[in-house]
Amino acid sequence: TTVMSDGVTGEGSTYWMYGIEKVLHWFEMRRVAGDPAFENIDWFANTGTYGIYAALPGGTDNFGGNIRFDDANPEYWGNPYNELSLLAKATRDPVAQWLANELDHNGETKKNAYRYMFYDPTVPTATPDDLENWRFFDDYGYFIWRNSWANDAQHFAIRSGQHSHGHSKCDDGQFMINRAGVPYIVNLGYAIPRYTQDANVLLVDGT
Repeated sequence: TTVMSDGVTGEGSTYWMYGIEKVLHWFEMRRVAGDPAFENIDWFANTGTYGIYAALPGGTDNFGGNIRFDDANPEYWGNPYNELSLLAKATRDPVAQWLANELDHNGETKKNAYRYMFYDPTVPTATPDDLENWRFFDDYGYFIWRNSWANDAQHFAIRSGQHSHGHSKCDDGQFMINRAGVPYIVNLGYAIPRYTQDANVLLVDGT
């Protein structure tokens, strides 16, 4: 998956979780073997923040689904309990620690032995209220705003940035609106072929 310094992946937050599951384990093996640690890589330091802004409000579990840029599905592929715990441990990122503690993704069924192996209780925990209600991720041109961090919040997102590859889409100018877990304006998510007309993008003469 394509990664850059602001923590975003150009393939959507579904593939973000799918990707870090592989990448984090590889880097953790290298760290244990004595290779340089990866906490000084900007993408790892910032990707927990991407994760929290890309999660939609809704329900009672702090997770109303994924923002559906690129080929993102409503749910993650992979186990956020494991991977976010390892991310928080490796980078000592309070936001990743909050996600590991509070984000509910299929409840207790996802908490397995790796979750407890990776979890480090000494990492401080942020809360969403420590964050601004908006964030601009300039590498891929994602602007995300929500009116609060409550589960009934309004959530608006728009993107206009470089096109990546693979599961990325040609959707500059696309916007989405969600509120309290209800999608008011979204795209089709994963689709083959990937037509710009399937996204919320202004077309001129069909182009």
